[in-house]
Amino acid sequence: METVSFGGKTVRYTYDTNGNRESITYDGG
Repeated sequence: METVSFGGKTVRYTYDTNGNRESITYDGG
């Protein structure tokens, strides 16, 4: 999982077994 923060938002990326971006979850405003 990769977590990136910007503009007060936290974005979590999850990757499949091939390392491709599978889903994105936004936390916060």
